Amino acid sequence: MQQVVKRQLLYKFTGLELKAIAQEMAAHVDSLEQVEAEKKEANDQFKERIDRFKRLIKEAAHKINTGQEQRLIDCQVEKDHVQNVVRVYRLDTNELVEERALTIEERQQFLMPEGEWQGEVRTH
Repeated sequence: MQQVVKRQLLYKFTGLELKAIAQEMAAHVDSLEQVEAEKKEANDQFKERIDRFKRLIKEAAHKINTGQEQRLIDCQVEKDHVQNVVRVYRLDTNELVEERALTIEERQQFLMPEGEWQGEVRTH
């Protein structure tokens, strides 16, 4: 009786087998492109989130390092027509934040109240 054994040897595909393999490969290419597109979209979303946290961390670190930040603070403007200066004070700390000379327009408004210098006559 003859003995039959299996061995790993080269096998030549038939034309139909090659066509089936080619179709399978084309389907895999489509699937790969779809998965890569999904990955890119996910990476873009993660990058957006990561960048947002990096920006927040950087802003917080700057506040910690400097101990301060820019904010809109209510201020009071005082015009001193005797000394011809304008002074601006923070309302939260009463700190003087600006002192400058009165402009020509500001001095004229003091000398001639608004209604008069525009040609109107004020009646009291």
